[in-house]
Amino acid sequence: MIMKKFYNCILLLLLLFSSDAFAGNVFNSVVAQDGSGNFSNIQDAIDNVPENLSAPYLIFIKAGRYHEHLFIPENKPYIHLIGQDRNLVTVFDDRVSGGRNSSPVDVAATIVVHAENIYLEGITFENSWGTRHNSGPQALALYTKADRIVVNNCALLSYQDTYRTADECNARNYVQNSF
Repeated sequence: MIMKKFYNCILLLLLLFSSDAFAGNVFNSVVAQDGSGNFSNIQDAIDNVPENLSAPYLIFIKAGRYHEHLFIPENKPYIHLIGQDRNLVTVFDDRVSGGRNSSPVDVAATIVVHAENIYLEGITFENSWGTRHNSGPQALALYTKADRIVVNNCALLSYQDTYRTADECNARNYVQNSF
């Protein structure tokens, strides 16, 4: 009898934690292309984050292909971008940052992070210039220029120099279960 109650409690918790209704209560913002969230694109959600936070600000990103260039400025620390699943959430752009007619890395990478204490999870970041041409110069998917960046369970797709970190020696980045 005790085991049955235990399993029922676990089942109830699993149902609560996996529902879309729960996501709305835990996250500060929800991004959904179908209009069911607070924002329909990710950069608007980032722009809406208060400046100079000292605690995490969680943004949940529902399934979709988001054609965006994302920029997290230095005054927006502690942003957590959490995708529904890296196989369901793709952020892509198609800019080149090396060779002729290229843009600076800060402009060309699909996501550029200047803020500290950033967490990225369950998202595919793609520079489709690199994946489409399958050759060529630098076409970054992710460029981080700050300390304490975590990339967990993400896919970083391009062709050359897909992920670039800060030039400073003290900028720590942790990448786990990602490719």
